[in-house]
Amino acid sequence: MAFWNSIGGAIGKSYDYLTPGKGSSRLTDWGGWGDSKSSAPATAPKPAGVPVNLTPAPVANTNNDFMKSLNAQIAALQQQLAYQPKLPSFDIMSNYNRARSQAEAAVNPLYDKYLNDFLAGQQVSKANKQQETGLAKEGISQELQRTLEGNTVNRTRTAEDTANAIGTLNTQEGNFQRDTGTQNDIDRRALAEGVAASGLTTSGIGQGQIYDQNNKRNLDEGQQVQEYANQRQAKKLFETRTFEDLARGDKEADQIATQKNKSADFDLEQYLDELATNETQFRNENEYKRLGDIAEQTGTYESAGTQSFLSSLAGAGWRPQDIQLAYQIYG
Repeated sequence: MAFWNSIGGAIGKSYDYLTPGKGSSRLTDWGGWGDSKSSAPATAPKPAGVPVNLTPAPVANTNNDFMKSLNAQIAALQQQLAYQPKLPSFDIMSNYNRARSQAEAAVNPLYDKYLNDFLAGQQVSKANKQQETGLAKEGISQELQRTLEGNTVNRTRTAEDTANAIGTLNTQEGNFQRDTGTQNDIDRRALAEGVAASGLTTSGIGQGQIYDQNNKRNLDEGQQVQEYANQRQAKKLFETRTFEDLARGDKEADQIATQKNKSADFDLEQYLDELATNETQFRNENEYKRLGDIAEQTGTYESAGTQSFLSSLAGAGWRPQDIQLAYQIYG
């Protein structure tokens, strides 16, 4: 029934052609069966008293013509439907996922190797820089140690030299006082004998000569003793200042070593930061290239999968028009 209705729809009407007496859904529109009025032209009513011709009038053969035309249309539609191509079913998403997996399996190992080789190089560079920094700091420590040891030696030598110099001065002073005392005794006795020989022992002149001699001796001896004291003081002052200079040198050497160590640490930190930046940049570039290659390889494998499917259609019994349609849609 649906097919018959579709035929009616094709000519602009919807009819039930197979059930007589269904109102307007009949072939009566074209003079078919049913209780509708005939499509033949209406005859004028006979005047009253005129005898009616009871011979049936000839009926137009419109129903037969229509059925022939309808059957021809049905045959054409059936032929057209028989030739209508059918689209073979192809799972595009499964083909893509399979191609993606194949591409990743082919591409990922290569880019993993690129990344691992780069990271290995980064580790070598990092280890070398750390070793270099360690050696530099070790050199700084040794330099500081040598400076401190040298200052300690200078401090010891200065103390020894000062003690020796002061000891020498003390010896010289003792010898001077001994020699001076001995000479003064000799001079005093000689003067006393001369004064006595002159008979001036009790006179003012004799006593004045003895006084002048003693005063001069004391003055000369005092000046010499003061000279020795000044020299000892100078030696101690030199020792004190030398110790101060060495202590200042120790402090400055320690400050310099600390600054050098900070500089070495800063240089190492900057280098490690640079390595980290290079690693991030390489990872991004490597990932960008990896995804690009995967996309390219996915397209290749996807196309190969599609072509393999299309090539198998003929062997699977599909008609040429079906295969042509599949190439138009999938190829």
